[in-house]
Amino acid sequence: MEYLTIVGFVMVIIIPMLVIFYDFKSEAADTIRSSQVRQVGMKIVDTAETIYFLGEPSSTLLRIYLPDKIQSVEMLGREIVFNISTRVGVDQIVMLSEVNVTGTIPNNAGLHNMRFQSHGTYVDINPLVG
Repeated sequence: MEYLTIVGFVMVIIIPMLVIFYDFKSEAADTIRSSQVRQVGMKIVDTAETIYFLGEPSSTLLRIYLPDKIQSVEMLGREIVFNISTRVGVDQIVMLSEVNVTGTIPNNAGLHNMRFQSHGTYVDINPLVG
């Protein structure tokens, strides 16, 4: 009977601690992922603006790392929108640019070589094939 009381007491302490730890870990992972996406987004915007202001036919390559759980990346005129899965749903991170951007940014995790090319009125951003 004493052992059962001790085991019950230990479980009452351990189970809430595990739940709190898991919640903290998930929140930290979401924060890190969002920070990584913002950093990559700033690099993409800075590179696009540099290539645009250098003029046509300027181009460059940029190697970026994308974290996991990116659902999609959209380029809408002067905005780049990252849709990210979090523990509470989908979070949107919007990066604003001074120039129009078109093209595609992959949503799979890992390193990607991206090509930026100025076309006068906009910058085309696409993954480098090959």
